[in-house]
Amino acid sequence: MDRMDDVRKRRQQRIQHILRGDDPVGSGRRGPGREDGREHEQRLLEDPEYAWYARGNPWRSQPIRLRGAMKRQAVGSVVLFAAVWAMFQWQHPSVAAGQAFVRSALTEELRLEDAYAWYEARFGELPSFVPTWERAPQEAAHVGAGIGRVFVSPANGSIVEPFGGIRSGAGVVMRTTGASVSSMDAGLVLYAGETQETGQTVVVRHPDGVESVYGYLGELTVAKDDWVEAGQTIGTVRPSGADGVGGLLYFAVKKGNSFVDPADVVAL
Repeated sequence: MDRMDDVRKRRQQRIQHILRGDDPVGSGRRGPGREDGREHEQRLLEDPEYAWYARGNPWRSQPIRLRGAMKRQAVGSVVLFAAVWAMFQWQHPSVAAGQAFVRSALTEELRLEDAYAWYEARFGELPSFVPTWERAPQEAAHVGAGIGRVFVSPANGSIVEPFGGIRSGAGVVMRTTGASVSSMDAGLVLYAGETQETGQTVVVRHPDGVESVYGYLGELTVAKDDWVEAGQTIGTVRPSGADGVGGLLYFAVKKGNSFVDPADVVAL
């Protein structure tokens, strides 16, 4: 307590010096000065405010400098920008290939399929980074087929053509009681468009090398390269029947390079 009282007392004295304009520390006289060197060192240890004034503000005295890798990166960026600018100022056949490469890199859409293939060739299956928030309250059950995950049924309804049938082929055909179709799990939309076999179709890649296919759709609500969550609506079926409610849905599940019976994967 005595030390704290001493610090408080010195601080009050310094305030009085500042008000009178004769602050012995803030006026530029740093170091021992009129004080004994040992007392000065002791105050540096006990009073941070005194040490701040005595030693000065390090951020105010030190200039900002670019060093090492940052300096090399800055110089390299300037050189690269200047080279590209000069290449477009020089109209000569020898630089046409370079100009075309820069234009394509800046204007053409990135082919994500090539990036996916490169990633899988070096690191394995592509992971899913989308958390399964607000999972739809649809019935799901643990099933086999070697997948070992819990999935959401894409629609309410019943199977009218089982796996391996003439029309269903690698999937099943369902007659739904509602219009909306949902993704069975979180994943990345690989394809969303028209196919000859299943009409309006959506293909979603899920974790662990699983893909799901949804066909016979009337309207798509997702696009290629969209991330979807489990239970999220990806499209609607084409209405059929006298009441105009529900319709047919083609649904297939692929594990690795082989299709499996969706009824063994999802509670349909």
